[in-house]
Amino acid sequence: PQTPNPKPQTPNPKPQGIMLVRQYPLRRLFATLSSPVHRDSDHYNTIRIFRLMSNNIHENLSLENYMFNHEGLSMPTLLLYRNDRTIVIGKHQNPWKECYLDRISEDRVILARRKSGGGAVYQDLGNTCFSYLTPIYDKDTAPLDARKVNNEMILKALKKLNIDAYVSGRNDLEVGGKKFSGSAYELDLGGKLTQKKALHHGTLLLNVNFSELNKYLNPSMPKLKSKGVDSVIARVINLRDLNPLITHEVVCDNLIDEFKQHYHWCTPIEKTIHQPLEYHPKVKEIYEKWTDQNWIIGETPGFSNNLEKRFTWGSVDLYLNVYQGQITDSKLYSDS
Repeated sequence: PQTPNPKPQTPNPKPQGIMLVRQYPLRRLFATLSSPVHRDSDHYNTIRIFRLMSNNIHENLSLENYMFNHEGLSMPTLLLYRNDRTIVIGKHQNPWKECYLDRISEDRVILARRKSGGGAVYQDLGNTCFSYLTPIYDKDTAPLDARKVNNEMILKALKKLNIDAYVSGRNDLEVGGKKFSGSAYELDLGGKLTQKKALHHGTLLLNVNFSELNKYLNPSMPKLKSKGVDSVIARVINLRDLNPLITHEVVCDNLIDEFKQHYHWCTPIEKTIHQPLEYHPKVKEIYEKWTDQNWIIGETPGFSNNLEKRFTWGSVDLYLNVYQGQITDSKLYSDS
């Protein structure tokens, strides 16, 4: 008997090649292969640059927070500003440990707690502060790519001012083994309705009063010794010591030029903001929260402390347990 012919195979209606094209449009695929650095360029053609004229850190950080978390960040944004005498601590830091609160209060220096992590820093008008707000559309972008790109822009801008600097560790920029910039980084992974984005902000020491820095900060001695120095001042440098012509305005101009050059296909929108709290009602709401002692002091992690004092009549030991900036338990001992 003859073997029946096998049943003809039905062609696959969705060949693999077709599926690939549907999943990855040719325009996107070509852009990825030819210009991997600019894969997000399909999603925006505008950048924003803001010079903030306020010297109040709470106002400036409130505006930064609004733009990053509430405005619907859709394009790369650069904020440049400087603050009057300020101590800024990280979100999880203990101000009693990081700085001298009595001196800060007596001299009316502003104490601020930022939303990002990192260490305590001193700022005055000799600082230049930068904030890079970057939307991330490409799912393959590594979490720290934005910070790497921003650091490269900063280093290129300083190179034009004859400063040969480099990245050191996770958060620092140095020249000749001395630090002139520290920064903090926050990554928002986004969700179904929100955009993945990165915030990278920090300072550049131009002409900071280092005696004030030493007066208000209480650095960790083991950390300093690990860096091979015995004081904060021994580890830092002002960029004006390397180039006397450096000013806040000059540095900002160079950072802006490099920002425009990096996003060369974009149209820049440049604005000067004199009153950050007037930008949007939400900015003032954030400002009121961040100037509240419940945020600045109350967010301090729980800790214990021991205070010892010797008097002519004997010694006193005071033990304290503190939670959210309030003493929850205390014990007092004396040998008198």
